Amino acid sequence: MSVPTLEARVANVHSETLDAVLGPGGSFERQIAHQVTFLNDKGIDWDSVARARIFSFQQFAYVYPSLVTDLSQRLIVKPKQAYGDQKLLDFKLGTEPIPLEKRMVTDAFGNSVIELEVAEINNWTTFEVIFCVERYANMPAASVTDVEAKGLTQATIFTRANPRMLEVASALRMRSKTPLELGERICDWVSSAMTYKAGVTGVATTASQALELGAGLCQDYAHIALALLRCAGLPARYVSGHMLGEGGSHAWLEVIIPNQAGTLEAIGFDPTNARRPNLGYTVVALGRDYADVPPTTGSYIGDHAGELHFEKRAGLVELEFTDTRVLSTMG
Repeated sequence: MSVPTLEARVANVHSETLDAVLGPGGSFERQIAHQVTFLNDKGIDWDSVARARIFSFQQFAYVYPSLVTDLSQRLIVKPKQAYGDQKLLDFKLGTEPIPLEKRMVTDAFGNSVIELEVAEINNWTTFEVIFCVERYANMPAASVTDVEAKGLTQATIFTRANPRMLEVASALRMRSKTPLELGERICDWVSSAMTYKAGVTGVATTASQALELGAGLCQDYAHIALALLRCAGLPARYVSGHMLGEGGSHAWLEVIIPNQAGTLEAIGFDPTNARRPNLGYTVVALGRDYADVPPTTGSYIGDHAGELHFEKRAGLVELEFTDTRVLSTMG
């Protein structure tokens, strides 16, 4: 049978050679990742941090019970080269088996999408990602064009509002004096209305369904907040990335708000943790909802579905404080 992929939604704006290390087993990347030591990220006063450098390793391993052919894999795992206060310092990708074709394209939201083609897989395939980013305090937020903002005002399948959401959005809008205050009120409301709980929702759960359950994961919190924001007239987008201390990927959102100069900027909110994202967050991809930015999707020909095994190791390797002190595990 053929196992289908999600809709690609890729605008082939450009292609480029992968900045990749491809070799047998990918074990070299994993060994490197497990030798990296991290600073303690507990109890950091982020208001006193001027710069943070974060190292991240991820392994996606698919195990198949029988022969697989014609694998076509999409990975959205590479952060943008520069985004707001975040800069990508290094990125490497290792795969096994070595793909016949490998390319990187840019999708309609400016995300880097890695596309791989593998002819045949006997038992398993792995994709190992290593990257390092830096984030800087007191930098301007990412700018957004009017065209981009307009594309973030409409509900999607995941963020379609139900009557309760419409009522809540209207009430919070009436109580808010500014777009920023409205964004804060909506994210606070979602945080108080939901309980973080694994196993009750999945990648196909909509915002309406999650709110009725009253529980879910970060993806559900983000979808509910996006539904409310769009109902209230604020453009907003889904953010896929990582947060220090999280075992897997993390999701939050950005509200598109005019600044004092009259231009639009993206302001981050994390309704799961009832706070604004700090320098311990890493932005990987942006979209209208989760369907635009799944880390890994693909299709292949085979008799059985594959089983995904995921491993992640990430942490702080350097901190610079506003008083010029530097803590580092780097030689």
